Amino acid sequence: MVREEDLVIHLGDVMVARADQWDKYVAHLPGHKILVKGNHDRKSHTWYMDRGCAFSCDSFTMNMYGHKLLFTHEPALDGDFDLNIHGHCHADGHRGPVEDGKHYLVALEDTNYELIQLKRIVATWKRN
Repeated sequence: MVREEDLVIHLGDVMVARADQWDKYVAHLPGHKILVKGNHDRKSHTWYMDRGCAFSCDSFTMNMYGHKLLFTHEPALDGDFDLNIHGHCHADGHRGPVEDGKHYLVALEDTNYELIQLKRIVATWKRN
């Protein structure tokens, strides 16, 4: 599904408490990987970049499809963005999804562990 030339954005908690397994399961996967570190990604940015990520950060913005997109692990509650694409959410209510029209949760548990193209995320967001 992912080609070597594709950009893959991981929104954190890729290997929860299993950094020792990173080289075995993640480093060799195709694509140029950006890691937006999550609360369970406890190694340094350099550690992840030395192991297959093209870039590691806490958040970043991208102007795409006519919108300023902010990528974070946890939802950003304020800032200069049109859409915050984030990956961290708890279904038990203590940190539920932010439903204000400016946030889009991308959690693999909700996508049957399938990747979602950025173009599709923005199109779905614009329809809602």
